[in-house]
Amino acid sequence: MLSIRRSIVVIAVLAVASIPAAASDKIPVSWQEDAASAAARASLSHTIDPVEFNKMPLGRLLDHLAGLADLSLSVRWPALNRIGVFSDSLITMKLGDTTISAALTQALAQADRDGHETDFAIRDGIVVISSKADLARDVDVRVYDISSLLDRKLSDREQRELQESVAALWKQHYHVFAPPWHRQPRRWAHESRRPALKDRTKSPRERETTDIILEIEETLTSRRVAQLVHAIRTTIEPKTWDTAGGDASIKAVGPKLVVRQSIEGHRAVHELLNGLVTDPRH
Repeated sequence: MLSIRRSIVVIAVLAVASIPAAASDKIPVSWQEDAASAAARASLSHTIDPVEFNKMPLGRLLDHLAGLADLSLSVRWPALNRIGVFSDSLITMKLGDTTISAALTQALAQADRDGHETDFAIRDGIVVISSKADLARDVDVRVYDISSLLDRKLSDREQRELQESVAALWKQHYHVFAPPWHRQPRRWAHESRRPALKDRTKSPRERETTDIILEIEETLTSRRVAQLVHAIRTTIEPKTWDTAGGDASIKAVGPKLVVRQSIEGHRAVHELLNGLVTDPRH
């Protein structure tokens, strides 16, 4: 009987999981950037006039760019030195009409000899320049409410069809197994039982069917959480998660995700969750 019940749950989960969820206008968590950080981000988008640098030390060049946009800059030279980038690294480049952000990217790439190990990020209104590995260690813990992604309840029609399917399966195997409510262990009467099995207003078959549907919904929720965690880990900074040896982590606690990631990682997580909430195909 238990194997039949398990088969029913598995078959139903596979069928219901294929039903697209309805779009929602809920947002899992709002992204609120402080005013200083927003101002720094705007400064990075500031367009500068054409300019040419000829063998200018990196340190001086960074100060020059910061002055053009009144940008607060912090350079972590020890971390940069460890990857071979120094304040006296000579930079030669010619820039057309471009942004401060693009100029910084080009200068750091040249100093890094295109090793792609340097980066910059905004921290409390200050643009911090360092190695990618160093910036990745600047993690923050945030909680994301994903209930709008999990509250995919079966419609009345789907519930009815599911009940009919469960009833048909019980009837199909009735000649082999006694009715399931005759096979329940005696200890169930004394232990904590699921509410659906205690409802005496329904027949034993109805109670068992309702309980199976509840188990199906719980299984679907667990599947959705696992799929969501997998999507975040594989699409957002994959190498930074603890499963890949990094410092970032993600844990599901009820209808919430507790995420430990860099500021940039959190921004990407927020955008992914909002995209899934508003996309009816998630």
